[in-house]
Amino acid sequence: EMDVLDKLKRLIRSTGKSLEAVFKQIDTDGSGSVSSEEFHRALKMISLGLTNMEIQKIMNRVDSNNDGRISYLEFAAKFREDPIFEEKMV
Repeated sequence: EMDVLDKLKRLIRSTGKSLEAVFKQIDTDGSGSVSSEEFHRALKMISLGLTNMEIQKIMNRVDSNNDGRISYLEFAAKFREDPIFEEKMV
């Protein structure tokens, strides 16, 4: 089964938006980090058909310092590992 993180990466890439723009869209309160609620809401909106459990697993993988929030650096670290993405960012 395809890794949900990869699915998400592809989806983000397909929007043609910069990582920063996507992050700002998810960070609805403009706090500079994405809470668990914001992350869940965003992933529900794009309807990948993920369960709350799957969304939480992704959240845990992206939230590398486990503080319950995703900083832009954590977000970028997970989603820009992709060379195709790198070119778009330039």
